[in-house]
Amino acid sequence: MDDWSEERELSHMEWEERYALDHTFNKVLLEEELQWQRRGGEKWLLAGDSNSSYFHKCANGRRRKMHISMLEVNGQEVVEPGSLRDHITDYYKRLFGSEDVADMHLDRDLWPSYQQIQQEENEFLTRPFSLEELDVVIKEMKNNMAPGPDGFSIEFFKAF
Repeated sequence: MDDWSEERELSHMEWEERYALDHTFNKVLLEEELQWQRRGGEKWLLAGDSNSSYFHKCANGRRRKMHISMLEVNGQEVVEPGSLRDHITDYYKRLFGSEDVADMHLDRDLWPSYQQIQQEENEFLTRPFSLEELDVVIKEMKNNMAPGPDGFSIEFFKAF
C-alpha cells in the first residue's frame, strides 16, 4: 500500500485499510516485544529493555538449557515427547501424591498405668491457654528473635 500511495492517490477506504494494517502491525510488534521480555527474565529488567540479540540469546539459551529431550527409564531411552511428558507427570504424581497411611497403633498396655497420662492430666495439657500465660511466655523471650515466617520480632509483640 506504501508503493500504491507513491504511484497514485489512495481512496478513503484504502487509507482506512492502510491505517488498520499499520495498527495491526504495531500490535504484533508489541506482542512480540512482550514475549521476548517474558523470555528474557530478570536480565531483561536489570540490563535494559532493548530487543537486542543479547536478549534473544539469553531467552533461547535458557529454553535450550531447560529442555528435556531424553530420559533413561529402567535402562531404556525415552525420547518421544508424549512419553516424556507422561513419565515426568507420573513421577511427580507419585512423588507428591498421597501415601497410604500405615494402620499402626500402639498397644494400650504398652506402658504400666502409673506411667500413662491420666484423664485430668490430659485435660490440663489440652486446655486453652490463658492471656496471662501468653504474657509470661512473651516477656521471657529474647527481644531479637523472630518466632515465625511473618518476621515480626518479639519486641513487636511485647509492644503491642
